[in-house]
Amino acid sequence: MVNNTPVLFEYQSDTDAWQSSEAVLANGPAAPAGPDGDGTYLCAAHAGPDCVMVYSGPGVDRPVFFRPGFPHNPNAGGHGDRLHVYGDGSAVVVRSTVIDEPSRTRVKLVAGVDLYGLGPEVGGDWQLVSTVPGELIEGFRKPYAVMTGLLAEREGVLRLVLISNCRGAWDLVWLSYDRARGEWRWVPVPDWGGAKGLNMAGIAVSSTFSRLWPPAPTICR
Repeated sequence: MVNNTPVLFEYQSDTDAWQSSEAVLANGPAAPAGPDGDGTYLCAAHAGPDCVMVYSGPGVDRPVFFRPGFPHNPNAGGHGDRLHVYGDGSAVVVRSTVIDEPSRTRVKLVAGVDLYGLGPEVGGDWQLVSTVPGELIEGFRKPYAVMTGLLAEREGVLRLVLISNCRGAWDLVWLSYDRARGEWRWVPVPDWGGAKGLNMAGIAVSSTFSRLWPPAPTICR
């Protein structure tokens, strides 16, 4: 963001220099995005359910930005305790419920995880793609006080990492969604023994974590 306007910087290898392009506001859903995912979506800024998305690629002459909205349904973003995670043109909404405990710490439990994507036309709203099955959520849900997440897609597989803390103990949840198969996978992470006092800045989450996937992970359609 430069002066509250999205600006896209692209590295040109042939000139060994950066090229900047100021994005323009998309006039509603218009041009179709590039086929086979040729275009690129970036999240320039976000605050809860409100975000500014930038698109660059086939179908537009220059980068465009727009503010997609979530559908109006009980599971959509913007209602109750929700964590919004954005990445690679997708969004995940983690729905949680508050646990009544005699403590000053506000403790919550994950109640649902919804995956949203953008339609074929640039400038449209979020569309519900899939919801993590309840049986998978029961396997990893634990009380937490604060939570953040990372979302990335590679070769048609979305990977979601949720990092949470409860009274000094850290927890890591690793989920993936295969678009072609419509399958969710939960990959149990080795128990850190509570991992109190762990410096989370020392953890790098990347696609190389895929090597940790067991040969027969828990799968749900």
